[in-house]
Amino acid sequence: STATTTVAVTAASASSFSGRTATPGSVQPFAARTYRVHSARLTDNKILNVYKDDISGSTADYYGIVGTVSGTSSAFRAVLATLNADGVSVTWSTPTPITTDVSYSDITRLSDTKFAVVFEHNITGAANAAEGKAVIGTVSGTTITMGSIQSFESSSAVGEVGITALSDTGVVIAYEDDGASDEGKILYATISGTTFTFNGTTDFYSGQAITAFDIKALSSTDFALTIDGGTANDGDFYTGLVSGTSVSVSAVGTLLTGQTNRTSIAPLTSDKFVVSYIDIEDIAGTTTDN
Repeated sequence: STATTTVAVTAASASSFSGRTATPGSVQPFAARTYRVHSARLTDNKILNVYKDDISGSTADYYGIVGTVSGTSSAFRAVLATLNADGVSVTWSTPTPITTDVSYSDITRLSDTKFAVVFEHNITGAANAAEGKAVIGTVSGTTITMGSIQSFESSSAVGEVGITALSDTGVVIAYEDDGASDEGKILYATISGTTFTFNGTTDFYSGQAITAFDIKALSSTDFALTIDGGTANDGDFYTGLVSGTSVSVSAVGTLLTGQTNRTSIAPLTSDKFVVSYIDIEDIAGTTTDN
């Protein structure tokens, strides 16, 4: 018999728009073999990617990389698919290592030159082998400088993680608490320079297990959180409010009953957002305007 091995090449492509029609540019690889790529738009011509580099096999490094779009006004296609017009060429910088042994992660833009990353850190031999950690990065030209990595959850194992910036000095972090039957927890963190101050956690989605989620800021105090999970894989959502350093969440609402997977939020205004998700029953991508 003959075994066939497929290697995924991670790439980006800029697109130009005419009305509602997108014309893709050339696909340009930035890594040979990756997993869980996340992107954040810093400016009109710069996108920051963080990704797990699987080239070494079981032990994967976590990298940050800056992409600069050549052209007048364009961004390239990222995980969240934010595209502008014109430019069709992407230039990648040398990857900057952040740490090793990362599973889940997320990234958010703080300013044109600053971003925040959260991740589940798998630490071999530690009392708790899956800590929730965060780090601030700064960008100068195409050079990335990382701050010190800090732990926001070390007493219980962490699974899925998410982060969204309400301002350049404040972020909301949500995570799946593996030590509490995969329930959800959320907290507000303030930022000074490249240092976080983490505040107390608030529980959400109690009594049910999270499969995956997405979180996005709607304003300087409000955010939306969508979840797939529970006993029936319902597509559920919350809205949240930050007052001072405290986080409160609404009662849970349901977008779709049964077999929803991998929800993703695109904010439109401070009180309106679009959610896309995989409807496992229909085997089709669907969008819902909330």
